[in-house]
Amino acid sequence: MMARFEILDAAGTVINTIVADESFVAAQWPGMWREAAPDPEPVPDWPALIAARRYEAETAGTTVDGLPIDTGRDSQALITGAALQATLDPDYTCRWKTVGGFVELTAGQIIGVASAVRAHVQASFDREADLLAALEDGTFDPALLEQGWP
Repeated sequence: MMARFEILDAAGTVINTIVADESFVAAQWPGMWREAAPDPEPVPDWPALIAARRYEAETAGTTVDGLPIDTGRDSQALITGAALQATLDPDYTCRWKTVGGFVELTAGQIIGVASAVRAHVQASFDREADLLAALEDGTFDPALLEQGWP
């Protein structure tokens, strides 16, 4: 049966680790080997996993007044630009492409969409911050990774 073995020098220092059959190791290095300890279980990179989950929630989209709105990074930037124009010109209107198709939006509606998207994005970051705090204080449970997102 194949296993991991440490090959030792005369002082008992590990000089190599190999995977082989025990009979082979015993024949090649009589008295100069030992079975290697199993590799430790990998520890999940929870901060990276939490950040990835936040990004997924942040960019998953939201619904504003019945309109399905893309919340991907590009869409967030476009919405910000439209909201700036709506702020500068209260009579501004535009045809906005939602996930469901084009709609005509007034300046007030554009600002409402921008506010709702911003709240959605901020809620995603707030949830990430909460999970990182739980990780820091030892109350994090992996099940929390799928709970509480906007």
